[in-house]
Amino acid sequence: MGNLTVGLLGAAVGVLFALFGNVVVLPYVLRQQDQRVAANYRVPVFGWDKQKMASLTRLMYRFLMPAIFGFVGAVAAIQIFGGAE
Repeated sequence: MGNLTVGLLGAAVGVLFALFGNVVVLPYVLRQQDQRVAANYRVPVFGWDKQKMASLTRLMYRFLMPAIFGFVGAVAAIQIFGGAE
């Protein structure tokens, strides 16, 4: 298998892990944020409230994590399996 194929397979596995996190872990994280953070809490530096924190958490899980996990999966797959030719 060439490096491109291995990289694409690694990226696909990374994206699948991120999608698993989005489906299984994200509801748990949002529930914990809702239960543990006080209703009038504001993030000190930015002034974000509880609703803004939840929307940014969703953004991270839905868009940034698949990109990061896909990239890391591709690089790891190439490093582990790519040099075996």
